[in-house]
Amino acid sequence: MFRVFSAAMLVAGLAAAQAFPLKSLRIEGNQRIEAARIVAASGLVLGAPVDKPQFDAARDKLIATAVFQSVGYEYNPSADKLGYDAVFRVAEQGSLYPYRFEDLAGDAQALREAVRKAEPMLGDTIPGTPELLARLARAVESVAGGPVAGFLSSDARDPAVVFRPTSGRKNVAEVQFTGNKVIDSGTLTRVFSASAVGTVFTETSLRERLDAGVRPLYEAKGRLRVSFPKVAIERHEKIDGLVVTISVDEGEEYKLGEITVRGTTSKLADLKKGELADMDAVEASLKQL
Repeated sequence: MFRVFSAAMLVAGLAAAQAFPLKSLRIEGNQRIEAARIVAASGLVLGAPVDKPQFDAARDKLIATAVFQSVGYEYNPSADKLGYDAVFRVAEQGSLYPYRFEDLAGDAQALREAVRKAEPMLGDTIPGTPELLARLARAVESVAGGPVAGFLSSDARDPAVVFRPTSGRKNVAEVQFTGNKVIDSGTLTRVFSASAVGTVFTETSLRERLDAGVRPLYEAKGRLRVSFPKVAIERHEKIDGLVVTISVDEGEEYKLGEITVRGTTSKLADLKKGELADMDAVEASLKQL
């Protein structure tokens, strides 16, 4: 059943905070967050009856996200006098930072999804406000299975939000590789374990060791774009430490194309077109030249 509102009823309703349909809702002041996401987070629905307490509740919801410095609103009779037109004015937090996870058990993608579910207005960058980080840390805990703290790193050159366990860091006890075919797991594990096992785990330091110890093995086999898209950790069943599982994307095999030497009549005798692009051999030839 449809209900018809007169202009007099609407003005009287506005004064008495009576509920009338929400005809339009406009967002002002947003710079990086889409208006549709802000509307969804407010809980307001176009066409649904609203009154001042509901507008207040919508404002409080947006403030509680800790994504905005301030939130205000106003509402007036719509042009057709059949409902309310509303405007929400927001001021976003000043800086957004990428975020990462360190020393947390669980799948990295699942951890990231927990953050996105807890704060759907944001993407891969978030404010570093204490209120927001505390709320997101609780969401991460549901996946990590233990107490988590979120904080803004002190690296001025590359600031980021870090989520990490509140307890002490664990050492790497065992490493495993998945997705590898060109180089067998035994070789990768033996080479990488020598530099990684026994060290305090952080994903940053682990990736640095991968670049220093494992990447050259692949470059020697012409796999110049090898990557390690996923690092997962879990507690070791028998000792106090972590089992680190590294997924490998070996990439395509590269071969040498045309080889040209300029500035001298000498040739790189050890390098031939069509051979495997062994970067160790390229480096050795350059040194010989």
